[in-house]
Amino acid sequence: MLRLELALKDLDETVAAAPPPVRTAIAAELEVEARNLREAWVEFTDGVKPPEADGRRLWDSGAALVAVESALSEEDREYLNEREEGASGPELRQGVTDLQVLWDAVQRCTNDEVQLRVQDFSIMDDPFVDTLDNFFLDVVAPIPSGDFGQERWSVEISRWVPDDPDDLDDGAASSDSVLSCERSTSPSVEEIVELLNLSADGNDQFEAWAKTAVGEPLAGTGFIVTKRYDD
Repeated sequence: MLRLELALKDLDETVAAAPPPVRTAIAAELEVEARNLREAWVEFTDGVKPPEADGRRLWDSGAALVAVESALSEEDREYLNEREEGASGPELRQGVTDLQVLWDAVQRCTNDEVQLRVQDFSIMDDPFVDTLDNFFLDVVAPIPSGDFGQERWSVEISRWVPDDPDDLDDGAASSDSVLSCERSTSPSVEEIVELLNLSADGNDQFEAWAKTAVGEPLAGTGFIVTKRYDD
């Protein structure tokens, strides 16, 4: 799904280079697929059965068109539907681009601890440690609808704080924001990969970054601290 935009671009380039008879055949096939998808959408949303047709491709909302290992779960799809509400066309297109950046960064980095959180438009790196006061990192992209005030790219460093310092065996903890690196422009995939590769060192790296002053970059990266929550 996140690769759809690139796949369509590749298709356009391939069709443009094909001989005229091939272009005609591909256009006819795509028109059939487009009609089938429109009818399937009407069936899915309104319950209207499409007319009988030979050779109709079955559309499965659980694995639409192509089944891949990293396919979106039903829960992710529901969250994305919610995030789309109230967003404009340009905001939705930018949201797709931003998710692609996050996905590419996760695929290309060497940090096995990171998690792509599609529903939050973010990447989380929360290394497992034996203590409850460890740090963790989030790379956050804007949500198209602006939910939760999430309107800019940012890198966030936070810390887990035990809910009851006198009962550490309880395991309950809440997150406490340490610093933020907000950006008015989108970072490149390479910048995020660089950050995530460095964060693979875990809590020691986060602890060092957590001391960074406002106006200074997180060491080894181009992300500038714009706010400290202890100021």
